[in-house]
Amino acid sequence: VIRKAISELKGDLRRISFNHIEAVLQLIESNRLQSVVLLPGGWTARRIDENLCIFPGGTRKSAALENRSDKRPSHQYCYHINKSLLLQDEPLIIHISELNRRVSFSVVEKSADLTDLHKTGQGIAFFDMNSLDFPLILRNTQPGDRFTPFGLKGTQKIKKYFIDHKVARHQRWNCPVLISGERIIWLVGHRIAEGFKVRSNTSTILRAELAC
Repeated sequence: VIRKAISELKGDLRRISFNHIEAVLQLIESNRLQSVVLLPGGWTARRIDENLCIFPGGTRKSAALENRSDKRPSHQYCYHINKSLLLQDEPLIIHISELNRRVSFSVVEKSADLTDLHKTGQGIAFFDMNSLDFPLILRNTQPGDRFTPFGLKGTQKIKKYFIDHKVARHQRWNCPVLISGERIIWLVGHRIAEGFKVRSNTSTILRAELAC
């Protein structure tokens, strides 16, 4: 596959040896996300986040590609979720057309088994309905966004959360946030915010689920 990719991009496999292919394979398997392999003919293989990029030129070109991968996309989105829509018999489904992903919301009564409510890193989140201010807002992340991750004290920049949890740059702008009363309550698909979790005295629960 590597040889075919180089051949189609470069036009030939001249001076591409077994050792070059092995170096690219090691690059893919490496934990270093910004590594480079220089190939004959002035070509470069570079791992950028979880992608392998092969292009003509050296480090200057690769640095330009790396910087481009960190830029936010041009599309912006913002969806308002009114409480009355959540109280219908059917779940409310918000289709984020910009991402081609869906987030569904449903209101449920508190059950006896709540052992899975606070698991992090899942596409499902639960909130104390009475702690929420409406309308809720589902939007893209913005520079400077902060929240208080579940289980922690004090706010943290979402950018730092992404870095600490090794979320690839090209995936960060595809992660929505759910907001209540100007506070981020869910970094969608990752972690809810402290202060909105289901408690022992919670009577009504808002369930949210991210789906492709």
